[in-house]
Amino acid sequence: ARSAASARTSRAATTTPAPVAEASAGLSMTRMQHELSVYRTTVPALHRLATTVDEEGLHGARLLEMVHGHTIAFARTAIGECLRRVLRHCNATLLHQARAWMVHGARFDPHAEFFVRPSKAISSEIWKRAITQAGSVTG
Repeated sequence: ARSAASARTSRAATTTPAPVAEASAGLSMTRMQHELSVYRTTVPALHRLATTVDEEGLHGARLLEMVHGHTIAFARTAIGECLRRVLRHCNATLLHQARAWMVHGARFDPHAEFFVRPSKAISSEIWKRAITQAGSVTG
């Protein structure tokens, strides 16, 4: 005869934890295959895209062009939907860079491809004009 403690230990070892049981409740193999079916096409396509990016060393505008081109090519597919999300994140990064430059004058451009370039001549000319105009307004 087994002791009560032994029975509790045995039951605990063979019982599925509540969070796992809730998450997997009602998921048959067929249902799981159905839920994951979209990834059968998108994951290999994204892998090929990432491999191309790595092999060609794409970044910045060239990366955006490639993602945009693939997004158009696969427009009405699951791959296209996935690429639209990727493109949305890429464009958000570009817009954050533009905002940082316009609002704060900050420029993060490790690959020297942002469309705004610093120019000491223009900067000093604008600075001189601003000081002159500010002096004439207050004086």
